[in-house]
Amino acid sequence: MMEELVTQNERLYTFGAIHPFDDSIDSKIKHYMNLHIKGWKINPHVCGFSIDCIKSLALIEKLSKTGLPILCCSGVGLPQNVLLTNIPSKQTKKNVQNQRLDKYEIVLDTFPNTTFILAHSGCFEFERMVDLLKKHQNIYTDISIQPAEHIKTLIKEIGYERILFGTDYPFVTQAFSVLSVLRATQNENERIFIFSKNAKRLLNEK
Repeated sequence: MMEELVTQNERLYTFGAIHPFDDSIDSKIKHYMNLHIKGWKINPHVCGFSIDCIKSLALIEKLSKTGLPILCCSGVGLPQNVLLTNIPSKQTKKNVQNQRLDKYEIVLDTFPNTTFILAHSGCFEFERMVDLLKKHQNIYTDISIQPAEHIKTLIKEIGYERILFGTDYPFVTQAFSVLSVLRATQNENERIFIFSKNAKRLLNEK
């Protein structure tokens, strides 16, 4: 189904996802590359593995050799006051720890020449994400779920050239994300880069 969708829709930009515990990683990489994907997606909290575990690092090493960017969910996805309650299950509390930003330090130090997109600007670890972006020049981040004030901080602290538009729809409405960027930016040039130009450069598109 994916092959049919990808090959018949020129405007559909797809990323490939492979679980680090998969037994056929090499063949899946080859198959996805034949579909002309634009990058890779790693989702630690959904798939139940830590981003810095041995098998995850081994997978990232193989994906890095393709030269494509790697999009990773990043940061704790629930606020601390919620994690301290009984609302999330024990498994959910465990899974959201799989992509804490301190775990990404190992990943980024190990693969300094690989381009990473750390999604959601670190979720509820936003301040730490700003520090990571300053330290590691091979990181892009998207602004999905982040309010205008945080986007302003990103522009001020790291510039607008490594910020990507994102929504995480349906968890956050597209209108919220669009409006947040409009409120955070001062001119049309910043908006063009965040909404379009940065992604085009990242994906080698004109």
